[in-house]
Amino acid sequence: LAMAVFYRIASQFEHSSFISNIRETSEKDNGSVSLQNKLIHDLFPHSVSLVNEVEEVIVSIRERIHDKKVLFVLDDVDNVCQLNALAGRRDWFYQGSRIIITTRNKDVLREHLVNDIYEVKELDSTESLQLFSYHAFGREKPAEHFMHLSEKIVTLTGQLPLALEVIGASMFYKKGKKEWEDALEKLRQIQPGNLQGVLKITYDGLDEEEQC
Repeated sequence: LAMAVFYRIASQFEHSSFISNIRETSEKDNGSVSLQNKLIHDLFPHSVSLVNEVEEVIVSIRERIHDKKVLFVLDDVDNVCQLNALAGRRDWFYQGSRIIITTRNKDVLREHLVNDIYEVKELDSTESLQLFSYHAFGREKPAEHFMHLSEKIVTLTGQLPLALEVIGASMFYKKGKKEWEDALEKLRQIQPGNLQGVLKITYDGLDEEEQC
């Protein structure tokens, strides 16, 4: 859902960045610096200067965005330190900039003094199809000749966001209807909404090198 919002409004800003899996990446060695450098690269793709210290990158981010209207989408944040490293303070940002944060921990949002908190409800069928389409086609709606197959796949995933993202991404390079029908048949063999089953089907569809 956060990605769908990002694609819908990103064109309204001078620079934009979608940073996913922040919680997971932050747990790795130099994870915070890696996230910061990705943010800089997204905002300024021609920049080649990468920094290796969190505090240095914070200074670099602040200097680059203070006079520009930017959009940050920070996905799966679980502590305020991650926000401090990526979004700092409000006075970093130029008028009209927006920071969208997704988290399972409301305390993170309260600590960072966000303006509005929106609790996401389950996706409806239209939103589920849209999320799947962004990952499978890179756009808001499926190609017309794949619409019916897409709707069936969305139903069989149980409209689970992660399942929609994973199976959608796995379909991105499948251009023939036969490949889609084969994937649909495999999905029919699992219980609707069984996330583990969806992930296993996707994993089994990778070649040996991709599985490693």
